[in-house]
Amino acid sequence: MMRIALLPRYWAASLKHGLSLLMICILGSLLVLTGCKGDKKGSSSEALATVTDTTTTEGDDPEVSPPSPATPPETTLASTPASLTNSSMATFAFQGEPADVSFECRLDGADWTSCTSPKVYAGLADGAHTFAVRAVAADGAVDPSPASHTWTIDTIAPQTVLDSAPLSFTFATSVTFSFSAADANGFECALGDAPYAYSACSSPMSYANLTTGGRTFAVRAFDAAGNLDATPVLHPFTIATTSSFAVSSIAAGRDHACAIQSDGTLWCWGRSSYLGLGTTSDRDSPTQVGTADTWRYIAAGGHHTCATQADNTLWCWGSNYYGQLGLGDNSIRYAPTQVSPSVSWGQVAAGNDHSCALTVNGRLSCWGKNTTGQLGLGDTTNRNLPTPVTTDTWRLLSGGEGHTCAIRSDGTLWCWGLNSSGRLGLGDTASRTVPTQVSNATDWITVAAGNSHTCGIRESGTLWCWGYNGSGQLGTGDNTNRLSPQQVGSLATWTAVAAGNNHTCAIQEPGTLWCWGGNYSGELGQPDNKLRNTPTQVGTDSDWSTVSTRNQFVCAKRRNGSLWCWGLNSFGQLGLGDQSRRLAPTLTNDNVSWSRLRPGGDRTCAIATSGQLWCWGRNDSHELGLGDTEHRPSPTLVTAAASWLDMASGASHSCAVRADGTLWCWGYDDYGELGLGTVGEAAIPTQVGSDNDWLQVTTFDTHTCARKTNDSLWCWGNNSDGQLGLGDTNNRDVPTQIGTELAWKSVHTGQNHTCALKNDGSLWCWGYNSNGQLGVSDTTSRDTPTRVGLMNDWSGLDTGSNHTCASKTDGSLWCWGFNGDGQLGTGDTSDQNAPTRVGTDTDWAHITAGSDHTCARKSDGALWCWGRNDEGQLGLEDKTRRESPVRVGPANDWGDVEAGYEHTCALRQDTSLWCWGDNAFGQLGTGFDPRTPNPVIFP
Repeated sequence: MMRIALLPRYWAASLKHGLSLLMICILGSLLVLTGCKGDKKGSSSEALATVTDTTTTEGDDPEVSPPSPATPPETTLASTPASLTNSSMATFAFQGEPADVSFECRLDGADWTSCTSPKVYAGLADGAHTFAVRAVAADGAVDPSPASHTWTIDTIAPQTVLDSAPLSFTFATSVTFSFSAADANGFECALGDAPYAYSACSSPMSYANLTTGGRTFAVRAFDAAGNLDATPVLHPFTIATTSSFAVSSIAAGRDHACAIQSDGTLWCWGRSSYLGLGTTSDRDSPTQVGTADTWRYIAAGGHHTCATQADNTLWCWGSNYYGQLGLGDNSIRYAPTQVSPSVSWGQVAAGNDHSCALTVNGRLSCWGKNTTGQLGLGDTTNRNLPTPVTTDTWRLLSGGEGHTCAIRSDGTLWCWGLNSSGRLGLGDTASRTVPTQVSNATDWITVAAGNSHTCGIRESGTLWCWGYNGSGQLGTGDNTNRLSPQQVGSLATWTAVAAGNNHTCAIQEPGTLWCWGGNYSGELGQPDNKLRNTPTQVGTDSDWSTVSTRNQFVCAKRRNGSLWCWGLNSFGQLGLGDQSRRLAPTLTNDNVSWSRLRPGGDRTCAIATSGQLWCWGRNDSHELGLGDTEHRPSPTLVTAAASWLDMASGASHSCAVRADGTLWCWGYDDYGELGLGTVGEAAIPTQVGSDNDWLQVTTFDTHTCARKTNDSLWCWGNNSDGQLGLGDTNNRDVPTQIGTELAWKSVHTGQNHTCALKNDGSLWCWGYNSNGQLGVSDTTSRDTPTRVGLMNDWSGLDTGSNHTCASKTDGSLWCWGFNGDGQLGTGDTSDQNAPTRVGTDTDWAHITAGSDHTCARKSDGALWCWGRNDEGQLGLEDKTRRESPVRVGPANDWGDVEAGYEHTCALRQDTSLWCWGDNAFGQLGTGFDPRTPNPVIFP
């Protein structure tokens, strides 16, 4: 039997007009067909076959082999980015089987495109991404399950926030910092100086057993993607030894304060007639009262002071209009005068215009003003001698504005006098002329009578307040008056309380300080002027021991004896060497705070509150006055003298006025700008002439002007453009008076021009005028003072290199002169030859002009800058110039601000000094990013 074996070479399937044609080539032993062709249209087919004559067993079926299916290629990812990364670049390596495959890739669902390994993507956006790759075989077969990888890109670094830190000046040798950051995965901290040695840390971070000296705490956050905060938070602070002004007791009056040092000496400061110094001059820093070192207890009233000594004598001084000094008359006393020498006195309390004191055996006497019965004598007649109140025994007393409260030896509390708003705590508003018991409690341990409210602490440690509450001074969470004692919160940890004008401060265990109520002058110790009607902690320190307040300022003592004050300072009652208010506790009688600054050229000089003069920065022409030419990157003491009043920095020289009225200059002297009668250099401060009636000095470039106490005006140095105002262009090497008028209020020098205000409010300019910097409506220079307009309402003034800015009494701001960098703040770069108003605001308070930039402070304490900014002198974290005022950060506590050539420095209300801008010679004294305000590092 013949068997035909079918040996298939290939299978082909073709569809044409709905028909399937199967073309088979058969090979046989008897028939050989040389080929098999198929019609492209599918109409016929031929098969090539080999027929073989084979003998088979009957019943055998022919064997047919089925076609083998093709194996698809496979794709494998060899390397990928991490599932979370901070890199915008991604690299993928991949391979396939068999080895001769090609690849197609796609990103985030886009079309497949041919690719090779490794595949690199750059500039990817933040967010989730998916990469896929598939192998393609030589015959076109594609991997049906491509390899893929999903990952997330995050390039945004966390922003570190310092939540709490020690004060910038502290006596504590253990400090704690709290910090946070959104999306943080961890933190790195460092303590020391730049460059910082960071190590892993967590909040809160504490350091113990630190040595004295200055250092900086740095902290930066990082996230899970590896992003590290590029702008770490820096907190510089100084640890000092126990203050040399260690006090044992303090007392705050209306416009003055006093303290007894641990050595028994008595010191007072503030308004003159209440200080006991024998003079009528106010004091803005602690001044010793006499020479006695036996003072024991001090009380400051509204307008007078009383104190006792160790021998139980009582002394009073100050205003005596109502007989509050207890001396039998109504004459004022400017020095401590003994009261009733025959009596042995213990504690004393001073009200607004009355006094009360206890004898050593607890008997109570009062004297002074009695119009509301505050003496407790059953009438409203004033007394000018101590008059016994009752025969009871008392242990503590406190005097308010028109009322008095005292605790008897049995622990009961009694009040009398004015009772408007319920300040006596008796359940009504009726005044009392005799002591009347407050509640039935017998466990009162202390009481504080304020202006129109009263607070007290009981043995349980609970705090109670009553009376007027319009500013939230009762701490009850509302502004409702209370006619009887109301507990403040639920805590029982209060140890001391002081009641002021419209506010209250108190101390809790373990020594934290809290204030609440009115905050009109910063008396709550917070970085704002917002009222609080519940206790709010002052800072984070926990070593406060005593607090005292009466008007709108507070003084408090820490356990190491240091004295800190804040709030209103119109008479220097904070004892900080100036009259600037403080919004935070500020150390009294220490030279680490600043009172005046003068950046100039490539350096900065500043006067500390102690009166010492410090300079730093460029010094190649002796402009620092240190006797050498070595640059200084941090504040360096110029001389040991501590009596500097005013100073100014020129291009390469400096001048300063001492408190005794003498004038001193040093540095470069090519044009006679030192006023020493010669030219050359002076390596150290050298006195200018012998006059001792100098008051103000100013210099910007190479000429100097100064004003005397009689309001006469003098100039010297370079006069090439008539900037000395003397009617010619001849240089002067000694001070030369401008005219004979005694009417000059202030003077300011530019590069080659000068402007000054007169006492009548008129404004005058002279010197170089090519850019209209004189403001006289033309560009012609003047060599004598020329009036700017006809108005008499100018109040403030400063001059830059070639521009001038001034403020008016209505708070408006005006600028004129060169404007190539937008330094006039008018929104363009056009020069102006007459005063041109800057915006429409009417709250400008202080103006300063640098070389080509300007800064100004508003009445709310906000700081604004504009003009050239190539060195970051605007403090705006960039180097982009501004043609209109732009606010510098969110702070509202800026004080004096001064612009140098290409840098700026400013004081904050806590007397800290901040600088920013060009730092090529260390003139910032900061060591930090020069584009943003940073605190000056004290050596």
